[in-house]
Amino acid sequence: MTDVLGIRVFFSSKTIGGFKGREGFAPVCHACEKRLGKNNELIEVVPSEAMTLVFSAELASRELGVSLELIDVNQLSLTQRMNERFNGKPIPRISIGERFIDGSPTKDEIITLYHISLS
Repeated sequence: MTDVLGIRVFFSSKTIGGFKGREGFAPVCHACEKRLGKNNELIEVVPSEAMTLVFSAELASRELGVSLELIDVNQLSLTQRMNERFNGKPIPRISIGERFIDGSPTKDEIITLYHISLS
């Protein structure tokens, strides 16, 4: 029996914007909205420099039929953030199991990494 791996995108929210899937990227100031008492309906916060990575990962996850998880390193606990800083893996990156890829991978490169991770 094989475990189905999901695709995880690690990023650090230096610049802020909201990601609603392929529908679009909307700039948002979350701190401003909190001060004004507005509720934010956006799902995830993704910096613009990681958007190419996220779009490629989303296309690959749909084609593979696996889950896509967006992980903002700045939202992790202190211990988890320290582990991320000390493990030497780049941010932003796509992680599948123990393997990862950074830069601007295409959908096909992510799918290839997924199949390698399964074996």
